[in-house]
Amino acid sequence: MDKKAIGVVFLAALMTSFLAFTPTVPTASACYPPKRFTCSNGFGGFAPPAYDDLTSTVVGLHSGPRIHWHVTYYVENTAAFLGSQYDGNPHYFILWDKWGGNLMALDSCPTGFDPVTNVVTLANGVPFDINPRLESPLGYRGYIGDGRPLAPSKGTAMITLHKGDQQEGTNPGKGNGATKDGRSYDADVRWDIGLLAPGASATLDIRIAPGKNPGGVLMFSESGTCVINTGPRIRVYADAAFTDFLYAVDNTVQLTVIVND
Repeated sequence: MDKKAIGVVFLAALMTSFLAFTPTVPTASACYPPKRFTCSNGFGGFAPPAYDDLTSTVVGLHSGPRIHWHVTYYVENTAAFLGSQYDGNPHYFILWDKWGGNLMALDSCPTGFDPVTNVVTLANGVPFDINPRLESPLGYRGYIGDGRPLAPSKGTAMITLHKGDQQEGTNPGKGNGATKDGRSYDADVRWDIGLLAPGASATLDIRIAPGKNPGGVLMFSESGTCVINTGPRIRVYADAAFTDFLYAVDNTVQLTVIVND
């Protein structure tokens, strides 16, 4: 089977086997996606976003970071994950994902938000301002800096920003996302998992929360439907020198958000 056909079979298996967002780790005998939305939270009058397959519903406008999603990335070196490309040898795994529209990618969940001062507080005690500006040591972008480290079960992972350069189709805030005005950004996640032995697995947990759109309005500012991420891309190689390319899958498991006022 050629690589194109393998990709079609893999993605078809993802859509048919992904039945619900649950915190359980899939068994090795089943095909499953490389990302799961395992739980969510809400406060300040906003209910946790509800899930239905690959769709999440948010009730109420201008939630900002009073709601968030808990996202788990999952990879493993098995035939269930790699399909016919599995060869029983150790391989080097890398994963990327892009979250658009001035969403915040975080290593800790929001637990408090003051809409007057625009300060969000995280469960780890860190406070920062969510106003959409480029440079501020007390702002989200200052918190991310040149790359906010994350804590995967294996390897290294970080968040970086594409400032003023939103990817087309990832602007749920309905603001000036394509103007390159310095107030818009995409949040990128890169996870260098490293070598996985046959049968080995790895996970990475992050939190995704709405901020403010480039116009300075709390997201989500309008009712409607939008896709808020590109879906993870995975590459598998023989070693850390990226030799002997083995496997690739792109744009899997996107999250569609339906906002109701």
